[in-house]
Amino acid sequence: MEINRNPVSDELVREGLEVAVKARELLWKFSTLQIDKETLLASLQSIPAKETIFNNWDIFSNDEAIAPCLEIFQVIYSLGEDLDYQLSFYGLDSLREDIRQLDAAIKMLRRQVKQYQS
Repeated sequence: MEINRNPVSDELVREGLEVAVKARELLWKFSTLQIDKETLLASLQSIPAKETIFNNWDIFSNDEAIAPCLEIFQVIYSLGEDLDYQLSFYGLDSLREDIRQLDAAIKMLRRQVKQYQS
């Protein structure tokens, strides 16, 4: 699967990788008690995940190659909206699953970028 080579898709891939790494780092810091829940939540909410999803919905729904980007923004948006609920009902295990999802999406996007560059 190749990345659709248009400027908007390229920008979404770049942005998706950046925010995924940032969100993963924040989740890790929270799970290891390096930051508190309020800092985590404020940091996640500062990422314009919802806006990115809605502003680029046509691209996400028509370009299968950038599906991992959509997943990244959905995870971040979901965490920003439901962090208290997830922690209350599922504990830190739910955040570990979010980290795994972000890791998988990062890996897929990096592999696609390398294929294109080869």
